[in-house]
Amino acid sequence: MSKIKKILIALTKLITQPKTSLLTLLAHTQDGDYKRYINQKYNIDRLPTVSILDLFDAQELTQTISNYTYLEGASLPTDLLLLKLLAQQTPNKQCNFLEIGSWRGESIANVAQLARQCTALTLSKTQMLDMGFGSDFAQAHGVFSSHQTNIKTIYANSLHFDFKTLNDTFDLIFIDGDHHHHAVKSDTKNVFPLLKNEASTLVWHDYTHGTEQPRYAVLAAILDGLPISAHINLYHIANTMCCIYTTKNLKKSYPNFPSNVETVFEITLKAKRFSKL
Repeated sequence: MSKIKKILIALTKLITQPKTSLLTLLAHTQDGDYKRYINQKYNIDRLPTVSILDLFDAQELTQTISNYTYLEGASLPTDLLLLKLLAQQTPNKQCNFLEIGSWRGESIANVAQLARQCTALTLSKTQMLDMGFGSDFAQAHGVFSSHQTNIKTIYANSLHFDFKTLNDTFDLIFIDGDHHHHAVKSDTKNVFPLLKNEASTLVWHDYTHGTEQPRYAVLAAILDGLPISAHINLYHIANTMCCIYTTKNLKKSYPNFPSNVETVFEITLKAKRFSKL
């Protein structure tokens, strides 16, 4: 596409969709700033990528993802596949799981099927309304997780929560709350000491735009929130929007965009009416 045509398209969008265009421009500018910051401070521009098959040393992996909506704001099916497989690593369904930011509860409800205990640290409906979220957004909160007996929900803003009051450690932690730099950095710094042991895993959602290109504000926050010594244990999991902290020694690569196809997924879809318990 010629430069002139690109400029005309951009101007058209700015005129017809000024708010969306300005927000997109701001996001790209901010992302570029964080990319330069990461490169200057940490001398990297992305995390190494690992195949989900290599992560679990398998030729084939199978899980059933339930209560999936394909609605705005949901994790990808591959993200939930990753979480369920990580939870399954703890033998005898003894995984202790912590999630920051649950909203509808799709991810924590899926993990709960393979875990002993799950804890959700998430905003209450009142807090959502006070922060300017719409009533429909607030009413969607917890529709999949509120009835699960092994899910404990703590209604709090993680920025102001005293994590020491949890008085617990966890096999698997999932950060999926506020994705602004200051919030991800705070969540990362607070939960990293809560990993139970060397086999425990920390997962961040929305490390990428799509599944390939880093979201640099989130990456900067992760790097800033962790000890420097932990950076070597960070990986992006291919075909997901997640990156993880793990002490496993993994085969890694730095694929260019667009990535070559290395892993394929087989999907069987079943749609049914939702009945809230």
